[in-house]
Amino acid sequence: MIADNRGRGDRVMANQGSYTLRRVFVPTIRASMIAGIPVTDAGRTLVECARRVSFIQALPMFDSAIRKGIAMDDVRAACRGSRSDLTSVLRVLQYANGKCENGGESMVYGVIVSGGYAVPEFQVEFRTADRAYRVDFLWRLHDGRIIVLEYDGMRKYSDPSMAGRRSVKQVVSDQLTRDQSLRSLGVTTIVHCDYDDVSAQKPLLRKLSDAGVPWIGRPW
Repeated sequence: MIADNRGRGDRVMANQGSYTLRRVFVPTIRASMIAGIPVTDAGRTLVECARRVSFIQALPMFDSAIRKGIAMDDVRAACRGSRSDLTSVLRVLQYANGKCENGGESMVYGVIVSGGYAVPEFQVEFRTADRAYRVDFLWRLHDGRIIVLEYDGMRKYSDPSMAGRRSVKQVVSDQLTRDQSLRSLGVTTIVHCDYDDVSAQKPLLRKLSDAGVPWIGRPW
């Protein structure tokens, strides 16, 4: 993609099979230098990404940008004067908050929202006398139930650096102990999901439904 402030609109310049080169009309271009190459600034780059990928794919980019200190006002400023449909950009801006700790969790959040389920609380901490447990997503229901959703990246079971030299058996055992502790602290239901659940979407949505997470209707 090439940003151009002299054209009249977006157009395809070349199609080389595995990729398509596009010239994108940008009224005002603010460039940043990366490895000596002028590239669009973070705000404009996020706008163009959100226009071209799905909400679930774009949300991790925006969350990551927020965690790195990029202001969403820069994204809104990049939208001004655009002749393109910015519905998808505004949609991501509505939900991005930087509270997810990694891209996988942001994808989970994206599936939750796009599937029509209530927006959860993020990174809620539970404490015992000697330990603290922080959960990825949490819903507090009107009837007093507390539902927790945990994203379990597969590296947790296969990457020694993530497992801390523990065996898969020990990792699973530690997870069961953690779940038992959370239940003793008032959590009613604990749901675990992995990348396959999130990528396919339907398995994760089914787990949310079975757990009783409030469904509020698809937002678009």
